[in-house]
Amino acid sequence: MYLPKRVLWIFIILAVFQFSLIGLSRAEQDRFIKFEWAGAEFNKIFYPKAAILVPVKVGGTAKKLFAQLDTGSNGTFFYGNVMEKRGVKFDSTNRGYVKFSWLGEDEMPEAGRDSAFVSWSLDDSVNLSSEKPEDNNVGTIGLDEILEKILVLDFPEQKYAIFSDSSELPAGLKDRLKYVPAVINNARFYVNIVIGNDTLKDIFYDTGASMSTLTLPQEDWRRATGLQGDESEIVRDSVFSWGKKIEVLKASSKGDLQFGSIHIKSPIVEHVEWPDTSFNNYRLMGNASFYDEYTVVVDCKYSRMGLAKKSR
Repeated sequence: MYLPKRVLWIFIILAVFQFSLIGLSRAEQDRFIKFEWAGAEFNKIFYPKAAILVPVKVGGTAKKLFAQLDTGSNGTFFYGNVMEKRGVKFDSTNRGYVKFSWLGEDEMPEAGRDSAFVSWSLDDSVNLSSEKPEDNNVGTIGLDEILEKILVLDFPEQKYAIFSDSSELPAGLKDRLKYVPAVINNARFYVNIVIGNDTLKDIFYDTGASMSTLTLPQEDWRRATGLQGDESEIVRDSVFSWGKKIEVLKASSKGDLQFGSIHIKSPIVEHVEWPDTSFNNYRLMGNASFYDEYTVVVDCKYSRMGLAKKSR
């Protein structure tokens, strides 16, 4: 079939345009890396989404390793004893730092850094025969790795990405995002939430508290739940955090929780009896509100937190 030259050029232009859109979509997808959920058992109850583990490359070994993504930590560090068991070779003259990257097979140069602190005080008991991500966890990635950057956590698709600017975010995500203001202080990411009739300020978003919706100091917890701490409806759990046993009180709040586009009716609110009393005033929000339906954007460049509900 003969096509006039003008019509042929239109077809060529449309084909090139369509190919460029496909390429853009693939490029956007290539920015995302799969994360793994680590499960944990507390008091004979198994929680399949206890921690977010991201793949890391650590200098001195080609073994596939992981680190917990913990925005509640204001520092990034690795566990020296565990890494040695996993085959990481350390320079005898410098055992305090290790080179690493955490952005997948093709590391993006605009994020990550050359080295992180190594702690030698943590337990070195590991299951060397296991390939499970939680058994190959060798460190913690803190919020310091995201400062001046934008972290996207797509919980329904179980993937994450780091961007240098909001203009780089996928168009399909940008159109759905709703932002709330945030404040970054001492490498922690703070937002405000409403529970019942109270606005609670300075709640830091803690991806390391994946099982939690909201954890509050004692007085805030009592006000939110209407309880004192000795009532029969309270659930008490004993859990271990950083090798220390802590007591956690759980109860339903009297009012609903509102945060951005999220509305949760009478959520479970926790109070932790911290061994370290410097933690007593911590107010933190975990992942439990997000990990079934939301993509979360931790925008440390423009000090805001974005939420996008999963498309139906």
